[in-house]
Amino acid sequence: MKRRPPPKPTETETDDEKREHKRLALRSAAYKRFSERGYHLTTVDDICEEAKISKGSFYWYYDSKQAVLLAIVDGWSHDVEVALTEHFRSTIESANRRAAVTAGLQALSRKLSRLMPLWLEFLSQAQREPAIREGLQLFHRRVRRATHKLLGELVKDFESERESEALATIIVGGFIGLMALELSDPDEVTFSKKVASFMHLLGHSSIDAREETKAEPPAKKLTARVPAPRAPTSKKKSKR
Repeated sequence: MKRRPPPKPTETETDDEKREHKRLALRSAAYKRFSERGYHLTTVDDICEEAKISKGSFYWYYDSKQAVLLAIVDGWSHDVEVALTEHFRSTIESANRRAAVTAGLQALSRKLSRLMPLWLEFLSQAQREPAIREGLQLFHRRVRRATHKLLGELVKDFESERESEALATIIVGGFIGLMALELSDPDEVTFSKKVASFMHLLGHSSIDAREETKAEPPAKKLTARVPAPRAPTSKKKSKR
């Protein structure tokens, strides 16, 4: 997701607002350097140089480079959850919800694709640093929660809550996996086409069934008429 530059401080800002502005500026600087050099090679000095502040000032706001990283990931998870919740809220009453959801997923993927190289590096760091792993867990849980909520509005025939949560997890896993595949093999895998095909398959569920019900009543099944069996008749023996 494209990082917006932090707003410029104003004379009317409180001390707390000024501190938050400085934290945003540091996160923006760190994100830029992480994207250019990678998390492992970026140093606190690099971030301070980008943000144009002293190293002592940096430690006033963040304890370490890892703390800045976790703040970035937390911001991502919040942004994605809000995007999923707000963007798809209008699709619930859409005349063609499947097309609306497909377009929304494709738009979200275009934003997240910019994060993918850096996100993969963070994922590799998670194997060695428990704090980063916990930050990514929160990211994934927020995305799954928003997806689960969306599915609850679109598909009403789940047998259990566990079934709905499982599908939400599979969708999020497939979403992330498709972006990773597109990053490594763009000639063979295109996210927009694959997600459209997936939504077409999902359309066989009640997502489309409910739309068809609103549009027109289901046609009656034509069955061939089978003549009713005749009652058995008793045959009288002829007298000779």
